[in-house]
Amino acid sequence: MHIRLGFFSLLLLVLALFACQNNDSSTSATAPKTAMPPIDSLFSRYQEERLPLYPIEATIAGDPRYNDLLPSLSQAYRTALNDFYLKYHNLTQQYDRDKLSDNDRIGYDILIWECDINLEDLQYPKHLMPINQFDCLPL
Repeated sequence: MHIRLGFFSLLLLVLALFACQNNDSSTSATAPKTAMPPIDSLFSRYQEERLPLYPIEATIAGDPRYNDLLPSLSQAYRTALNDFYLKYHNLTQQYDRDKLSDNDRIGYDILIWECDINLEDLQYPKHLMPINQFDCLPL
């Protein structure tokens, strides 16, 4: 849980750096030739759609919109996570990594890694594990 929160914080930092960067002159040079939106908009959509899936992390990040939610252990929740990560993995693959700026490549690599590691994690039925003292909500 602490590793995932640390990575979540790192991802937020990278996204914040992308938001602060002025890309006026490099937008046309780094945009894919198809009518794809800039990759930073993909990063923003990813972050926004991820928050309701991980409401505790949203609260830790200071977003109060999901304070009334808790994550689920249901198969429907796991299916929603799988669909979410597959969607963003496929969307990210539509961008040509070689045509991205150095900063966008870092975000691209992080997003691919995040999707891959979470899709792999969903293969393990950890939702069937008993409650433990490391990464479960206190009773």
